[in-house]
Amino acid sequence: MKILIDKYGRKIDYLRISVTDRCNLRCIYCIPQFGVLQTREEDMLSIKEIVSFVKVASSHGIKKIKITGGEPLLRKDIVSLVSCIKEIDSITDISMTTNGVLLKKYASDLKKAGLKKLNISLDSLCSDKYKEITKIGKLKDVLTGIETAMELEFPQVKVNTVIIRDINFDEILDFVRFSTETGITVKFIEYMPTKNSLDGYAKKFVSADEMRFLCSEAYSLLPAVVDGNGPAKYYVIPGTNGTIGFISPLSCKFCSDCNRIRLTSDGRLLSCLYAQECVDIKDSLRKGPDIDEVTKLLYRAIVSKPASHSLTVEDKQMDFCSMMRIGG
Repeated sequence: MKILIDKYGRKIDYLRISVTDRCNLRCIYCIPQFGVLQTREEDMLSIKEIVSFVKVASSHGIKKIKITGGEPLLRKDIVSLVSCIKEIDSITDISMTTNGVLLKKYASDLKKAGLKKLNISLDSLCSDKYKEITKIGKLKDVLTGIETAMELEFPQVKVNTVIIRDINFDEILDFVRFSTETGITVKFIEYMPTKNSLDGYAKKFVSADEMRFLCSEAYSLLPAVVDGNGPAKYYVIPGTNGTIGFISPLSCKFCSDCNRIRLTSDGRLLSCLYAQECVDIKDSLRKGPDIDEVTKLLYRAIVSKPASHSLTVEDKQMDFCSMMRIGG
């Protein structure tokens, strides 16, 4: 099997696939309240087209797949997609990031189809605050989804929590307790800037170091290794089943170890979350696909992968629509 190596010597073996830019929540830091122009149905990649690309990518070293959105469970064919990817022998890991609202409905079928890992986005454990953040979400739906996943004994369930000062900063230790009580790993993520970030973004930013310091004042933290595809630094809490992680895309960039590329729902390859350029592969996939042409486009995306993103707390380069379509 060939191996994808970018010009900085990084081995690329991880593909994140955004299967839709639609979502059933309206989180304040993700979707602008005035609405967005969504991708037309006919412009979205079909299951067949996605699987065709995964087959090409897997023959060149891609082994791990993360399905994202928007909200991936809004795609009615999502279970079939997981099942088709599972049939590709060289794919060793299939995971999904979801807001969990529809998880109770789909969890059993997803597990049977071959989904191994779940990352569930949850930014508050308070019903009122969760509603404030998501605008239309109900906390009980997500908690029921998490409970269902645990009952089904998914190999791995993690919670992703974006921390924003003056919004959910005061819940950090509540999430740590949630981890100790449930055994679910909680990952704290730095709030990323966009063109339409909340007013006063810099004042709302909380670094991973500050989060970790707060946690260490209340709990003993021991560094740990946790299976996963991402850059989180993990810690276990002795005497409990709790594990927490911290992801620091701004305060301590992990670009030198980045092993991923991204495919959007409308067929664009991005080598970096904040890439200014993309490689459009939709037409090539719809031609049959033309495997040689798709392969060339894949390598073009790898070659374009930057050494590092240049984003800082003061920057606001990405717009909401881009973040929704790329899937974070």
